Amino acid sequence: MYGVVPVVDAVAVWHDAEGELVLFAVNRDEQRPAPLAIELHCVVGVRSVTGAVVADDDPSAMNSETAPDRIRPRLLESVDAKLAVDGNTVSVTVPALSWTLLRVGVAAR
Repeated sequence: MYGVVPVVDAVAVWHDAEGELVLFAVNRDEQRPAPLAIELHCVVGVRSVTGAVVADDDPSAMNSETAPDRIRPRLLESVDAKLAVDGNTVSVTVPALSWTLLRVGVAAR
């Protein structure tokens, strides 16, 4: 019908005022988390990585009157994201059926 689409799609923007790369990634896989490796070739060093994830183990989960915060952004530290920095490479595992935001602060460009 529409052809093959990537399981993970990502886009990044450079935020000059903050000296950071902001990356947005979506994992469409309904069952498997996806590893991502972001190689930053034009920077001197990574100084910080923060982020948030919107995901739930139940693909049909939704917010309701009794659970208004079931689906909401959660810090990367609160999910099994396996965040790591090795030189200028940032690695993270994004959960199945998720939307992820990463903010990668760099020392210099």
